[in-house]
Amino acid sequence: MRRRVRNEFQAESGDELGSDSRQFISALARGLDVVRCFRRGEPPLTNQEIARRTGLPRPTISRIMYTLRDLGYLQYYPKTRSYGLGGSAYVLGHIADENFDPIGAIRPIMQRYAKATGTNIGLSTRERLNMIYVEACEGASLVGLQLRVGDTISLTDSAIGLTYLASVDERERAGIIRQLKREDAPNTEDLIQQIEKTQEQIARFGFCLSLGQWRPEIHGVTVPVSASKLDGLYVLSSGGPAYLLPEQKLLEETGPLLLRVARELQEAVGVRPFISHAS
Repeated sequence: MRRRVRNEFQAESGDELGSDSRQFISALARGLDVVRCFRRGEPPLTNQEIARRTGLPRPTISRIMYTLRDLGYLQYYPKTRSYGLGGSAYVLGHIADENFDPIGAIRPIMQRYAKATGTNIGLSTRERLNMIYVEACEGASLVGLQLRVGDTISLTDSAIGLTYLASVDERERAGIIRQLKREDAPNTEDLIQQIEKTQEQIARFGFCLSLGQWRPEIHGVTVPVSASKLDGLYVLSSGGPAYLLPEQKLLEETGPLLLRVARELQEAVGVRPFISHAS
């Protein structure tokens, strides 16, 4: 199995990701990067804060902000010289929320699980080289592990990201690896080995253990979920303080419970738990 997985990343076939594609519009991507800076519960942002979050030069930011403001996607607040999302963005958000209806059915299941286990549970999918939460429910009094919709976590340095990479189809996985190599990401070979180990865990248990990979004090489990009514692959995760979730408890209790949640999602919105074909 390991030889086969390694060969997948060496293959040259498959769609390229990112700016190497001739169809990729960099100016549009920068504009969307600016819109993505705004987060729930935060005050309006200044040009300087947006430049810091995006890594774009100030002149570029100014032109993008002018365009987005003119189109109604941003609103300017003169007293603080800051920006917030405008009416056009809210319309898009409303449409997206209405069309993303399955989340409404998923949320109560996740909330019930979080309350019953005291863990935090999240549902995430890939956004470029990160995983982004599309739903998150917090368990009781879990200090230091707060999940919010829209929060991102590393694709390569977390069990959530590794579960996604281990479970996604061959073409997408190979494309991601090529993108990492183009951006000079360190230890690509080590990443491949981690993906292979994750595949072995999923094949054996149906889930993957997270024993401090993201943060040393946090333990949890992750389950890949193939969604028929949600486009693409998602990862269901459950986590909390390491002292409350030792390895044995994850294997015997938390992991099997999370698999049960995945089955409930299937019944609620036609989401089928992922079955690994890695082995």
